[in-house]
Amino acid sequence: MEKAIKVINELKRKRLIRDYELIKEAFEYSIETKYKKAKTKIFQPEYLITIMMQVFRPEDKERIITMLDGTEIDKNQLMTILKKHHLKE
Repeated sequence: MEKAIKVINELKRKRLIRDYELIKEAFEYSIETKYKKAKTKIFQPEYLITIMMQVFRPEDKERIITMLDGTEIDKNQLMTILKKHHLKE
């Protein structure tokens, strides 16, 4: 978790994170999994899309489209998250 906080702080300094509450919430609802032999957590796709929409760099636009086309997304959850973080009216 300490490494994750360092990464988040670095992204905040680079102004890539505008809504720290969104990141905290994404961590709270992250999915625990194993990568190789290490336990790790990953963000739900709905949170990843929301974060990318907030940052909205050119490469994020492409990733959002790819995720919407190729990943099972809970559209109701996505809309709820977008509204909560003022990215959708």
